[in-house]
Amino acid sequence: MLKVGMIGLGLIGGSLAKSIRLHHKDAVITAYDTNRDSLAAALEEKVISKALTKIDDFTSSDAFYDCDFIFLCTPVESFHVYLPLLKKVLKEDTVLTDVGSVKARVHKEMEEYGLNKYFIGGHPMAGTEKAGYENSFPEMMNQTRFLLTPAKESSEAALEKYKELICSLDAIPMVLDYKEHDRAVAAISHVPHLVASGLVDLVASKDEKKFLNEMAAGGFKDITRIASSNPHMWQNICFSNKVAVLEMLDSYISIMQQARENLAAENVEGLCNHFAVAKEYRDKIN
Repeated sequence: MLKVGMIGLGLIGGSLAKSIRLHHKDAVITAYDTNRDSLAAALEEKVISKALTKIDDFTSSDAFYDCDFIFLCTPVESFHVYLPLLKKVLKEDTVLTDVGSVKARVHKEMEEYGLNKYFIGGHPMAGTEKAGYENSFPEMMNQTRFLLTPAKESSEAALEKYKELICSLDAIPMVLDYKEHDRAVAAISHVPHLVASGLVDLVASKDEKKFLNEMAAGGFKDITRIASSNPHMWQNICFSNKVAVLEMLDSYISIMQQARENLAAENVEGLCNHFAVAKEYRDKIN
């Protein structure tokens, strides 16, 4: 029988718990969250088997003992609160993981706490602009690329066990180095959030007569949807991945500068190539 511990039942943690419940009916899922309403809803919906409301419950009960997986689904900034307690309850073959979008800091922290042999970083490439357990749904994991970043001491058996769980949730595991992970997500996730917010800021600054928002149609809404995400969360993500984000942001600015020069010089071939190269690559995205 699958036994899972969840720390945090927000959008991602809640969706992951719901997906596990959907695909593993008999799983024992124990969850901790500071939001008691989220815990109450998860219990009522029978998504979780047991709710922990106090951090002391980590070690004073048997809730997190003997877990196959323990998922950290809270902001990275709070990990230091939980790791010393989890260290006391991890069994030899427990997989400790997270769902965060930046990995360098997490891997460093796991090494500092001596938890590398248990830890495999996890990052489902999924989400919405919404937040909270109330917006979570089990299908979020469907056909999602679920990125895995093993620590140096991670065993092959633990990695295979994690990959099997991901496949059972109808998601697709993808293993890569944590440094490679952070550069990749800077390009495909973090910089796009900055760009989306920048486009919204542009329109807002030019909307003197207050009608541009009424004109905004599908294209603008699609490309800027993620600008509705939690500002504090994305501020933390960008600072956590600062070096990689700055590298990718500089590259993006260079591309935009070249597009501007092509437009200003009426370089038809150059501007057309700008669109054509993007179309060719975009059409290959599944």
